[in-house]
Amino acid sequence: MKGRIEGVSAAVLAGGASSRMGRNKALLTVPESGGGETIIARTCRLLSRRFAEVQIIGGVFSPLPPGASRLVADRLPGKGPLGGLYTAFCATRAEGVFLTACDMPFISEGVIDALLEHREVARAQGKDAVVARIEGRWQPLLALYFRSALAPLEALLSKGNLRFSDFLDRIALHAVAEDALAPRGGDLRSFFNLNTPYDLEIAQRLAQDALRQETR
Repeated sequence: MKGRIEGVSAAVLAGGASSRMGRNKALLTVPESGGGETIIARTCRLLSRRFAEVQIIGGVFSPLPPGASRLVADRLPGKGPLGGLYTAFCATRAEGVFLTACDMPFISEGVIDALLEHREVARAQGKDAVVARIEGRWQPLLALYFRSALAPLEALLSKGNLRFSDFLDRIALHAVAEDALAPRGGDLRSFFNLNTPYDLEIAQRLAQDALRQETR
């Protein structure tokens, strides 16, 4: 896939408190960057290659990372990823939102492209989202959601239900299997996210392992 696609806005969730990490996860440096690029900067840079609009939902970033279009204040502070997805839909006219998070250091273009390649088929089948399913588990924080998912999302939020799994149960999903990601160069580390200092240690080891394999 080359160039940008129409009708989809990218959204990077960045409004979390990072309490378990003890510092802003978005501003951690990417393990593979040699310490020079933050996770959110890398994420926005990659997304800007495929999407004309890249929203950062929540958080405070000055200046904006290169590739980001704008910073959007969270309409429902404290409502987690579902509140962030709702904010992203409210802030764009696009038919779809490609959702990511600021704590995913290994997102690959291959995975982004693999998910986007299922967009037209999913819409033709009346699906509400394109979501990868890895080892029997949905991966909802690196996924494509269509506006048809907004009404179920609003209904769930109105009840105070913030469980993403319950949201997925209420919408029609187009599943992308692991073997559909690999041919596009999909790096399954793309779905790895950081919550604790221990997760950061794991990420650093994963980056070191990848570097050793490249230099063999």
